[in-house]
Amino acid sequence: QDRLDNRGESFLRDLRIAVDKQFGTTTPAAQRAEAEVALWETGEPSTDPFKMSFLIYGDLLLPDEIQAFRDGRAAYRQFSSGSGEQWKELQVLPADTNALQIERKLDSLDQRRREFDPDVVTVMEDMGNFQMAVRCLAYGQPDHAWDSLGKTGLLLHKYAPPEDKSGHSYWRLVLMPEGTLSEDGKTIYDQYGTLAKPLEYKLSPLTSEPSLLEAFIQLVNRQADYDTGMPIDWLRIEDTLQWAMAMHRDQWPSIEAMGYQLMPGKDERSQDELKDRAAQIVRLNALVAAIDGELAGNEWAWSRGGGNIPPRIAQDPNARDRIQKSVDMWTAIRGAASEEIINLNKRLSQIGVRTGTMPVERLVASSSRSADEQEAQAPDGEFPPGTWFCSNDGMANSPDNMFCASCGRRRPPDARVVPALPVADELAQEAGTKCVNGHEMMPGWAICPICGEGPMPA
Repeated sequence: QDRLDNRGESFLRDLRIAVDKQFGTTTPAAQRAEAEVALWETGEPSTDPFKMSFLIYGDLLLPDEIQAFRDGRAAYRQFSSGSGEQWKELQVLPADTNALQIERKLDSLDQRRREFDPDVVTVMEDMGNFQMAVRCLAYGQPDHAWDSLGKTGLLLHKYAPPEDKSGHSYWRLVLMPEGTLSEDGKTIYDQYGTLAKPLEYKLSPLTSEPSLLEAFIQLVNRQADYDTGMPIDWLRIEDTLQWAMAMHRDQWPSIEAMGYQLMPGKDERSQDELKDRAAQIVRLNALVAAIDGELAGNEWAWSRGGGNIPPRIAQDPNARDRIQKSVDMWTAIRGAASEEIINLNKRLSQIGVRTGTMPVERLVASSSRSADEQEAQAPDGEFPPGTWFCSNDGMANSPDNMFCASCGRRRPPDARVVPALPVADELAQEAGTKCVNGHEMMPGWAICPICGEGPMPA
């Protein structure tokens, strides 16, 4: 037991509880000790009826380590797709089969064809639960305010405890409380008539970079709180998700406001379905856009042509593996969300007509640092002009860097930049307040801090 990690101990603890519930009893300690002594002295099988033996598959040879397997796989891929990237895998396990459906569509996502990390594949064993977890992320709101005791948060999101001054966070799941919903559609009362508390589940440890993959494993596979082991109420997940989707849908006054109208000749009762499906597409589109932002900083891990791996990451195999896992996890979620969008659009085309532009939303999965916090972390006066700061981790980067030297994310167009020092130059003093490319400049600046060009002539 001393050699087990937290995940191993948690699994064995859950297994023992399940066995105890199933059989209503367990072997007494004295009987276990007697059986172990007998096995040690005589070599006979244990008489403990509840004993189980585990074979750790990680101790075996991986298929990739066998040359014959590698040769056979390469030949089968060529046979199944010719010279293209739409090769198939001969899979029999549900997780591998489900992951393969997304892996084969990476080309349509403008990503290189690859196999997802095994841990990522694990969370796709039950695609029903995986899809529900994806929707929990899409409809997650870290700042949703409940009326009970100042509680905040809805569904799956990243949460930074206010009492923790280190700025660390963790993924958590917040579900609507059990009770009676009031007429305002928001307040919920328990059986005693008092404000009901929402259910909270911690899905990952408190750290500077909480892992979404670990949160999905905790939610989809283990289905229990990370710290307490309390089982997650999946019925409450379904109820909360339906409530959140309805609340999101009802913020638009009509289907016309969402760029659609009912197809002529269709039953008016299809109006609600049309609006509901359009609202779902709006939210899933926001999730896809947010994922694209997450992936933008690590193109080397997913793009066809690869990208420049930041030296710090290239020299650290553990960091590289961690980022690849994260990229595969976000990509799997994006693939699942894109497939749902396609299915929703198929139904929309049967009952509705596009009349305008569909609304665009921005997904906020975690609370971001305030501008004051960023200023405190990196005061401009300590860095040379042109230095830009990463919006993800606040890292100061050289003006020539297109990627953050710390996290590897691409420099965003709106990155905060240390302005150039005022120059007492007659040309600059007489120049206007914009550069030749139209960027705002302060009077007296000779160089635009955004594009590096000079001021527009007066």
